[in-house]
Amino acid sequence: MIRRLVEDGAPFSEIIRVGAAANLHRWPDDAVYFATLALRSATYADEDLRDVSKERLVAGLDEYVDLYEAMLRLSDRRMRPPFTTRHLALLFGALGEGFTLQASLGLDHPCFPGGAVDGGSADAEAVERDWTLLAIAVRALVEELTEPLRATPVTPATQVAPLP
Repeated sequence: MIRRLVEDGAPFSEIIRVGAAANLHRWPDDAVYFATLALRSATYADEDLRDVSKERLVAGLDEYVDLYEAMLRLSDRRMRPPFTTRHLALLFGALGEGFTLQASLGLDHPCFPGGAVDGGSADAEAVERDWTLLAIAVRALVEELTEPLRATPVTPATQVAPLP
């Protein structure tokens, strides 16, 4: 689903909106994810289990860092100093785990109807679609922790001709 949006050149906020919703729909049925989260939260009592859990968490974060760096490149964005892509992965992971715990307790995840949320000035089409609270939080973090690669987007009108 996300791959197709990227290949079709969808706006970045639409990729965020759809990706967040896909993760929310995955959580209630993903027993492995819930088991991993439960084990991770119980590791304080056992050093060996804590070490293995930390190793798995760090490996997962490394994979997400790679993914987020690719997504930032595709969206012509970069991390705003002093933040790193690792910080972004840590924040997204904390959000995901927190909403997973809430879902495991039967709490419904808030969703806002199209038009109730500003999808970003560059993405008017996404404004009319439903936004989850997770998508809104992810987009806010992306806006706060990243910045455009260029102050002015490169277009045929702004591109400087090469010197002869």
